[in-house]
Amino acid sequence: MVIIPAAAPLDRSELWPFDRLRAILSAVEGWRGKRSARRAFVVAVALAAGCGGALAAVHYHRLGLTLSHYDARGHLVVARRIVDNITPGWQQIGAVWLPLPHLLNAAPVQIDFFYRTGASAVVISILSFAIASGAIAWIVFAITDSRLAAVAAAAVFAFNPNVLYLQSTPMTEPLMLALTLLGVALLIEWAALRPSRQRLQAGRPAQQAGCWPSRVSRATKPGR
Repeated sequence: MVIIPAAAPLDRSELWPFDRLRAILSAVEGWRGKRSARRAFVVAVALAAGCGGALAAVHYHRLGLTLSHYDARGHLVVARRIVDNITPGWQQIGAVWLPLPHLLNAAPVQIDFFYRTGASAVVISILSFAIASGAIAWIVFAITDSRLAAVAAAAVFAFNPNVLYLQSTPMTEPLMLALTLLGVALLIEWAALRPSRQRLQAGRPAQQAGCWPSRVSRATKPGR
């Protein structure tokens, strides 16, 4: 009887370059499919939030609360005076607020209807609200890989009464929240794109530094 020795376990470090390339391509394809599904989920959350935000904006408009805050009217004035002014120009942007919301709304508010109702600025706020909700779902889903947790986190933000009112007015806070949360989501996405080997190498010094005091403390305990 001939005894055939068992094969040694495969060492991945000894794989041929073609096998390594095939493994990398397979991993990339799987990651792309997962990323596409995640993006579709995030877009669905953002669309749902946008629809809810539009309904809330209509509700507050019927109550006559869209321009009840003095700053809401102030943002419309700053955006309008960039063009409609005795001395028009970029100098009219100057105010205590950051200029981006006024620049985005500068052209629409030249129409009296949008200026008097704030409708164009409210649309910007609703879009910002939708982006912020989608970004929160994106962040939580990327970290936890749980759709339920992502929806719950987005719902906590979207059903906040203060946020619902802000996104129904020409205020600048919704745009700030949207851009901040989107920046965090894109940063997490960028970090996920980096090769895992680079992340491990980058984390080794911190890991070693974190383990060093514990080793010293164990070595210096009495009786050791």
